[in-house]
Amino acid sequence: MEALLAILPCALVACIRDEFPKRPTPWPAPSCVEGTREPEEHACWRVSAEALRAISPSCALDKAGRISCRTSELRDAPAGEFTAIDDTEADACALDATGRVACWSAQTVWRPPADKLVAVHVTPRGPFGIHPASRDVRAAACGLEATGGIRCWEAGADGRTLAIAGSYTDLAVADERVFALDARGTLLHWSDDGAGVVRKTEELAGPYTSVTARGVTTCVRADDGKASCWARDFRAPSLVLGAVRQIQAGNDHACVLQAGGDILCVGNRPPPRTKFAALGPPGAKHTCAIAMDRRGYCWGDPGRR
Repeated sequence: MEALLAILPCALVACIRDEFPKRPTPWPAPSCVEGTREPEEHACWRVSAEALRAISPSCALDKAGRISCRTSELRDAPAGEFTAIDDTEADACALDATGRVACWSAQTVWRPPADKLVAVHVTPRGPFGIHPASRDVRAAACGLEATGGIRCWEAGADGRTLAIAGSYTDLAVADERVFALDARGTLLHWSDDGAGVVRKTEELAGPYTSVTARGVTTCVRADDGKASCWARDFRAPSLVLGAVRQIQAGNDHACVLQAGGDILCVGNRPPPRTKFAALGPPGAKHTCAIAMDRRGYCWGDPGRR
């Protein structure tokens, strides 16, 4: 893994912002502290000693599907059995066992749709409603409907909604952009046109099996296991890796789960030395994952979150 880091032409973050180094810093694997509620002081922390079903930047689902969150903005999580979760560290949405979505925050009222969903993603800004600039949209979420369509909604009691017709297999949302894969594995991209209207702007032939996005970073996994990431546009990949089981894009970093359970991160500290079963959606400056023993870990660069 260290050899692979040494030959990468540039870290993903170096293709986004000049102030980051041209190559990944050779940090040692971090030592993890137990369940801290102040993770910004640590390079790594173990979320829970108990087995987890799913994990997100600030929350986790235990094996019974119950939600627990580490940040004060998300402490009042709904009760019930949930199967998936995502958060921005200030706003969160989760899917229950029936496909219903619940969203919450200490500072915002959420009114999610009643549609049954199979996936949900939250973003600090919305894929719509960001224009005019005077309109303050704290956060938004998009979900993949059981029928294959896309449904997005803003935070707030009067939050607007958006429907994107079609049949899609995977979904990602990052700020004002929405990404989805169609049945052919083609990557489709929608963005706000500057007048508050969301339009399809790009298509990228695959076939791809999954898509992930955060901030200005977008990553896809092809059906041959190769992962590619782009910064801001799709002219040329910023990073290409092979033999990948899963990939997650962060604001300025990306992490991949390899076939043997190892995780490789570019633009972020490496994970603890253990084997992993699944990557969670990344935070702004950190990444979380579930180990083979189903315990959750998060790691990042202290002071950068």
